[in-house]
Amino acid sequence: MVLIEESFMYDLLEKIMQQNLPLEERVRKVHTLAEGDPMMQDFLARHTLGDVPHVDEKCAIMVLEGDPIHSLKYVIHPVTHKPLDPYLQSVVLRGMKNQIALQGIPHVQVLNFPFFYDGVPGLLGPFEFLYGPNLAHIYGGYRKNPEAVLEHIRGADRTLDQMHQRGILHRDVKPGNMVLADGALHFIDFSTSANLTEDYYDSVSGRIFGTPGFFFPGADRSRDYFALGVSLAKILFPQLSLKRLDFRCPPAMDIFEFENETAFALQQKFGTEIGMYFSTLMHREPEHKQRDLREVVRPGFVESGALSPSGLTYQVGNTVHLSVPSLVPSGEF
Repeated sequence: MVLIEESFMYDLLEKIMQQNLPLEERVRKVHTLAEGDPMMQDFLARHTLGDVPHVDEKCAIMVLEGDPIHSLKYVIHPVTHKPLDPYLQSVVLRGMKNQIALQGIPHVQVLNFPFFYDGVPGLLGPFEFLYGPNLAHIYGGYRKNPEAVLEHIRGADRTLDQMHQRGILHRDVKPGNMVLADGALHFIDFSTSANLTEDYYDSVSGRIFGTPGFFFPGADRSRDYFALGVSLAKILFPQLSLKRLDFRCPPAMDIFEFENETAFALQQKFGTEIGMYFSTLMHREPEHKQRDLREVVRPGFVESGALSPSGLTYQVGNTVHLSVPSLVPSGEF
C-alpha cells in the first residue's frame, strides 16, 4: 500500500489561498520579507512590482512593472530570516554560474545575469518568465493524463542528460523546481547546482545538498535521476508519503520497500511502462561513472546506499544542507 502524506491537504489549501491573494497583499508580503535588508528595501522603493507570482517566508518571485517577460527571485536565509550570509551567497552565485553554463539547452530556464541583480545579495535574475505552473502546484486533471505526464518526464530526462553532458548536476530536482510551460517541463532554481569538480569538493569537505524525500544518500546511483523518479511518482500520486526516503530519520528509511511498493502501485494504476520507467530512473548510474571519473569518491557515503553519519545544519529554501562533522573544520560555521 502506498503511504499517504498527512500534510498533503494542508499544503494544497495553503497554495490555493496564496494564489487567491490580491496583488497588494502579495506585494506587502515581499516588503515584509525584506524588512531586515536595507538594500532590498531601497530596491523596492525604487521599483514598482507588476506582479508577485509567488511569495512565502523564504523567497519571492517578482515581475517588475513594464517588464512582463522577465522575473526576479529574492531569497533570504530560511532559518534566521535575515539576508544571506557570505557562505550562502557564494553557494547561490556558484549555482547561477552553472545555470549560465547551461544556457542554450532547451527547457533550462533562461538566466541573463550570473551575479546578484542591482548588487542586492539574494536578488537573482533577470530570468525569462515561464508562463505556467510548477509541478508542485498541479493537481487533479494533469495526473489523470498519465501519457502526457510520461512524455513530459521523458523530456525532463533528456534535458538532464544534456546538463550532465556539460558536467553539471542540478542537485535539487523535484516537482517544485520544474515548470510546465509551452508543452514541456523546464528546470528552474539552480541555486545549489554544481559541476562535477565542485560536487566532488563539496563531498570531501562534508557538504551535501538535497531535499528530504528526493535525495539519494548513496554513491551508486545518479542523484538527479533518483529525484526525477521520485518526482514522477509524486506527480501521479500527489498524496504519496516520502517519509521512507527522508535521510533525517534513518530508522524509518526503507528505500527498497518504497521502490517496490511504488513501482507496483504505478504499474497497477497507470500501466507497466510507467512502473518500469520509474524503476529505471531510480537506478541510473552516477554521473561521474558516465563521464569515466571512477576515481571520484564521495567520503561519507557507502556503496550500499546506507546513510553516512551526518548532522543537519540548516536549510537553503526547501533544500537541506548537511555537514559531516568529522570532515568540516572546527569553527567553519
